[in-house]
Amino acid sequence: MFSSKYYVFGGHETTPTVVHLSLTSAEDEAKRLARKQPGEEFMVLRAIKGIKYVAQPFIETLYCKNK
Repeated sequence: MFSSKYYVFGGHETTPTVVHLSLTSAEDEAKRLARKQPGEEFMVLRAIKGIKYVAQPFIETLYCKNK
């Protein structure tokens, strides 16, 4: 079972700071930020894969099914 993760990017942020577990939550956050910063674009991003180095070998986590 996949567990999607979403991020909101844009405005004056240099990197997304909050992980959203639903698309609706991320969209709501993008709208909230856009209201606070008129004229700025906020994008909702979905993670495809996470890679973490703990020890040999790498550990990969899929966050969505490839189309």
